[in-house]
Amino acid sequence: MQHEGLDCCCGSGGVRPFLLRAPLLEAPLTRCFIGVLQEWDTARPHLEQGVTFYNTQQHRSQSFLNGMHQEVVGLRGLAQVLWSLGYPDQALQRSQEALTMARELAHPASVATALYFAADVHGRRREWQCTYELAEATLGLAREHGFAFWVAQAQLLRNRTLVEQGQGEAGLTQLCQGLAALRAIIGLETGAFLIWLAAAYGRVGQREEELRVAEEALAISRRSAELYRLKG
Repeated sequence: MQHEGLDCCCGSGGVRPFLLRAPLLEAPLTRCFIGVLQEWDTARPHLEQGVTFYNTQQHRSQSFLNGMHQEVVGLRGLAQVLWSLGYPDQALQRSQEALTMARELAHPASVATALYFAADVHGRRREWQCTYELAEATLGLAREHGFAFWVAQAQLLRNRTLVEQGQGEAGLTQLCQGLAALRAIIGLETGAFLIWLAAAYGRVGQREEELRVAEEALAISRRSAELYRLKG
C-alpha cells in the first residue's frame, strides 16, 4: 500500500523505504531512504524538516495526498527512525503526537495509521497491554471504514500480542491467518511479520518451524536488500 507522500513501511521494519515528499512549490522534494537500507541518521533530519514544513496552518489544509495526512505520516515515520536510533522515549512521544494530530483532524485513514504505529511502538517497548488495546482500536476503526490493509496489519499485531501475553496456540493460529490475509492484499511476504511468526513458533516450542520461518524471513530481507542495491 503506497502513498505519494510517505511510503509506509510494512509493519515493523518492513522492506520498503520511506519516501517523504513536500508537494508545495516552496518545499524541495525530500527523499528519506530507510527500511532495509537503514540510513537512520540521514532519514531523521529530513523527516523532522518535513514535519516542520507541514506543521503550519498554511500548509496543513493542503497536506492530504492519496488519502493520508502528511504530517501524521511524517511523525509516525520519525517515531520509527528514532526507535531505530535508540531513542525509545522520543519514539513514543512522536507516535503519540501523530495520534493526537490524526484525532484532531478527525480523518479516519490518518487515525488508522497513527493508531497502528502507536501500537507498534508500544510493542517494541514490550508494553503488551497498550499494544493490544491500540491494535484493537485500529482493527475496529479499519473495519468500520473498510480499510482492508489496516485490518490485516492490526490483526497481525494483535495476534502477536496474544502470543506474548501467553496465549501461544490461539495467537499462533490467528497470526498465520493474518499473514495469509495480508499476502492476499499486497501480494508478497514481509520479513518483519515472518519474524513475528517465527517467534510465535518458538513460544509454543515448535523449534523446527521457528528456524524454518526465520530462515525464510532472512532470505526475503536479503533479496530486498539486493534489489535496492541494484537500483542504486
